[in-house]
Amino acid sequence: MSDFVAFKVDYSDVNNGVLVAATYTSMYTTFNIFYSVDNGTNWKNVDRDDLLQTETNSISVDFSDKKAFIYIASADLGLLGYNLNLDVLATGEASGDKAKVLVYPNPVVDVVHVDDKNLKSIALYSMEGKKLVETQSNELNVSKLPKGVYVLRIVTSDNNIVSKKIIKK
Repeated sequence: MSDFVAFKVDYSDVNNGVLVAATYTSMYTTFNIFYSVDNGTNWKNVDRDDLLQTETNSISVDFSDKKAFIYIASADLGLLGYNLNLDVLATGEASGDKAKVLVYPNPVVDVVHVDDKNLKSIALYSMEGKKLVETQSNELNVSKLPKGVYVLRIVTSDNNIVSKKIIKK
């Protein structure tokens, strides 16, 4: 991990050695989230695709046992949340596994499929943040929705949350 200058650093009062930092290029523009599970010796960044390529100048972190929930006041999508599973991060396992949920086809015309064996639920939100439909199935019929961009919120059986933008044709 290369050096970075953090605008904000949050220290966990629940998980020893855990830090979450945010960088901003300017107000309401690209930001990055970095995290460390070893008191800042080593840092990793959260993939920008996992953050829906959104823009912000404000994040807040809520630490709980083996988790860090990051609230993101995005400039374009409203209030978003990102869940870091610290137990997985501390073991050195691949932290991006939860984000490797396959959503297809995208763009979609009729039915969107979510390929994840540990699926708990999926919900579709408008860009204004309104929940439009929710299911426990791995398929979601969007044929009656108008064309546009939507956010698909996927919850896995271990309560990890993955958000993906989808385009309805």
